[in-house]
Amino acid sequence: MRNIVIMLVLLASLCAFAEASPQKLDLGVRLGANLMYVHTDSEEDIYPSNGGFGAALSFELAYGFTDNFYVHSGIGVDFRSFFVNESGDESAPGCVGECAHETFSENREYFLAWLLEMPVLLQWLFPGVLFVEAGAVFDVMVDSETQGNMGAIREEEDVSCDFNNSFGVSLVVGAGHKFDFGLSLDFRILYQVTDLVESENIGYFEDETLVPYGSYYRLLKFQLGVGYWF
Repeated sequence: MRNIVIMLVLLASLCAFAEASPQKLDLGVRLGANLMYVHTDSEEDIYPSNGGFGAALSFELAYGFTDNFYVHSGIGVDFRSFFVNESGDESAPGCVGECAHETFSENREYFLAWLLEMPVLLQWLFPGVLFVEAGAVFDVMVDSETQGNMGAIREEEDVSCDFNNSFGVSLVVGAGHKFDFGLSLDFRILYQVTDLVESENIGYFEDETLVPYGSYYRLLKFQLGVGYWF
């Protein structure tokens, strides 16, 4: 909750600063589609799969210090999804050797997360051609849902503990084009420099000592976005 309040205060401060010159303030909305990969030195997947999909919806603002240089920010919701379906045939109970009748089993595991995020980007505009931008994205996990034996479970334990970190920071670079009628298209590459989980708490026991699976769990994200500026 504290991290969410900090993000909202930062955004409000930026809006108040931009009001000093409203003719240079652009407002808009943006929808993004994400393709994600967990970057880690662990041989064990902490989530049901090492890759996932997601989406982002945000309110955007851009303040222009000059005709070319802007500070681009906003606030939005980011959705992350990691899932796997495992299915196969199983022999019927009591079957020995080859059996004529088999049963079909299916196992679905997933991890879903909803995060509040705020980008702080420096943008350079080449009018009529494209814009390039770089900066950081700050996110706070609001809620998550799991099914199955995901990576937040310590080996040899019967209970699941939530070892997901609630706050994250990603570095981002991107480029795009803004049309004269307000529509914009962009592509971003984001790399989360903070761990997704508490790596020291996820592992296996050896002589009653917990040995972590890995030392870092980062997120590489490719995002295609479409926006509209009023």
